[in-house]
Amino acid sequence: MSEVLGKDYIGHGAIVRLLESALKNPAPAYLLTGQAHTGKRTLAERFVGRLLGMENPDAPLQSHPDVVVLGPEEGKAQVSVEQVRSLRERVSLRPVRAERLVIYLPFADRLNESGMNALLKVVEEPPADAVFVFVAEDIGRIPLTVRSRSVVMPFETVPFQTITDGLVARGIPQAEARARALSSRGRPGLAIDSSNVTAGGSVFVRQFLQAKTTGARLSFIDELSKACEASPDVQDAWRESILSAMQELSGVLLRNPYPASILGVSLLTSLQAVGSPLSPRLALEACAVRLNHDPAADLPSLFPNHLPKPLPQIYLQPQTL
Repeated sequence: MSEVLGKDYIGHGAIVRLLESALKNPAPAYLLTGQAHTGKRTLAERFVGRLLGMENPDAPLQSHPDVVVLGPEEGKAQVSVEQVRSLRERVSLRPVRAERLVIYLPFADRLNESGMNALLKVVEEPPADAVFVFVAEDIGRIPLTVRSRSVVMPFETVPFQTITDGLVARGIPQAEARARALSSRGRPGLAIDSSNVTAGGSVFVRQFLQAKTTGARLSFIDELSKACEASPDVQDAWRESILSAMQELSGVLLRNPYPASILGVSLLTSLQAVGSPLSPRLALEACAVRLNHDPAADLPSLFPNHLPKPLPQIYLQPQTL
């Protein structure tokens, strides 16, 4: 049992142990919450599989007749009220094979308002043999009624050394494991998937600052934008790329302070634009043009002299009588 839940899993040992102990007599509902890539969804799926008695941890959950997986339909960002209504019909039936019915919502914070209201009616009067497993990044979108009826498990970032040791245990060389752990910023999911860590923002910063022309910088912005827009979660891809870029930028700030400072301000502006009507790439494009500007012309505005030209009498050396 514990081998399935905790095997090759990095961090959150207390939560793993708590879920292991709950397998025989689970609570009516569990809510795993925290930022992306911290491992909450991986652990939730393992927990659901064990609740159903599935021996193969790699088998798809949907292959079991006694689980209802409620997530956004293909091409949509939210869970619809129609999906929740179908759930209400299913929970009225008895389990077919397992001891219990498990309702798994891997994106519980993506229910629209109507869907959330419909879900509340199910959660407030659950069947005796049903277990709800919710996963959410934004706990603020989960109603208090659901939270109060759930065992809430917050997933924090994982210490650097824990991620490093976990990667080494998977056969990754020590130096590479440390580099991945550092770039992941405490998220094991990013450290495990090396393409997430080494691509995107980190590479972009090196390309951008080494470019000699505005055209070259704009082409690198276009590459980054296309990669983010092609991701299943566009906002998360932009956010992770920008944060990776900011971490990479901190390592080159002293070597190349002027362009790094300008790019840093642009990255902060881009980060603020994520999720807004403005595209995050606009601030980066402005930076690409700005870096052709003569840095000496910016010195007066960067370091203004706030002291008036004629110093007031109070600042002058008093005369001795």
